[in-house]
Amino acid sequence: MSETKLPYIRHIPTYTQHVNACGLSSLLMLLDLPRNEEIRVFLEKIWEKIKDIFGNASFSEKDLQYAVVLQYLLLKSVGFSNKDTIYKFFNQRLEYLFEDHRIINKFNQEQYREDKLNKHQLDEAYTFLHYIEGDHDYVTPLILMTNLHTMKTDAELKILAEIFNYEFLYQDSEDQTGAIYFTKKDLVKNIKDFTKEKWKKLEEYSNNPDIIILYGQYHHWLAIRGIYRIHQLTQRNSIRDKTEHSENPPNNDTERDLEEFNENKDESEWNRKSMIIDMNDPATKTTVQLNFSQLSEGDRFYILKKRPNSDYKIFKKFIKYIDNDIKEEQKRWKEYLKKKVKEKPKPIENKIVKSDEEASIEAKYEAKIKEILNGSINAGREEKYRIIRLKEPPEVNATNNNNKEESESEKEFPKFWDLMDED
Repeated sequence: MSETKLPYIRHIPTYTQHVNACGLSSLLMLLDLPRNEEIRVFLEKIWEKIKDIFGNASFSEKDLQYAVVLQYLLLKSVGFSNKDTIYKFFNQRLEYLFEDHRIINKFNQEQYREDKLNKHQLDEAYTFLHYIEGDHDYVTPLILMTNLHTMKTDAELKILAEIFNYEFLYQDSEDQTGAIYFTKKDLVKNIKDFTKEKWKKLEEYSNNPDIIILYGQYHHWLAIRGIYRIHQLTQRNSIRDKTEHSENPPNNDTERDLEEFNENKDESEWNRKSMIIDMNDPATKTTVQLNFSQLSEGDRFYILKKRPNSDYKIFKKFIKYIDNDIKEEQKRWKEYLKKKVKEKPKPIENKIVKSDEEASIEAKYEAKIKEILNGSINAGREEKYRIIRLKEPPEVNATNNNNKEESESEKEFPKFWDLMDED
């Protein structure tokens, strides 16, 4: 018997994320831009076209810029403008999912606009009309950043993945998400056979280089690097291999070793803590591992497979539409900014109204402060100290007198806050 085949672990980059944009960053990591030059160049081209609309962007990291590009592409993909080529592209691949999400997207933008109206932010609300009304879907920074900071649904990530030729592999599931997940019956100490089959399916998908897996963990997305059991990383069959390749017949010791190995094999292979999910977390920009015992019923594994014999012709279509829209988007955003500058209110000076009693107390202390500054109070104190010294008997030792005078001169006068306490 040969050695256990090592699991396939993706050496994908680790990216950080915008607030609530973990889904975009996770998809970016799985696209593995360092090894997919055509995708990276496409994202770079779009950023160069749209970056001026942001002025001096507060983020300079490439991964954050690419996440903005993905959000821009998503808004263009599900908009209601007259983009027949893009509509046909998605409708042929996603059918009802795409059409349904276009409706959901329009509803969401209407909700964002209504929220601005409720806050009496009329100019901000008006900018959303550039996207949801007419035969265009102009995206301004306010619209883009509002959507960027909204956590992505699995449907949105499936739509984005199609741009890069990854199709969603639907799994039979009761929750209709099409994802692989584990229920209460699965998440028990003694792993059941039907749970083992689910896990083996995940391992099989993970070991396919043409498949990427998005891991939805409650309200967070992560990028799967690999799914495996720890024994797959070691040579578990060394005893059996030695027996099969040995010139000598197996002796009693070898037979006993094999028997013990077979007895412990199932227990070691299906230990919950040895079943590993290896992934990149955009929230911390690190690689992390979870084991099966740490999973919950809300976790979902979305399987996406690269389409065979696919190309990136859709990239050119997107570039064409963006070239047509970007100038108008810049124009409308500048008009909004000019209007906001003109309407910027002057700062209101806060005038403190004092009561008669407060004014009287303030006048009293101001008078004392003036006396201190003029030296009148300190002068009186100095005169008092001088009279006290004159009444003291003369010292026999002149040296002692000098020392005493020096100590008196070094003596501090009452502090400012002590004087303020006097009547």
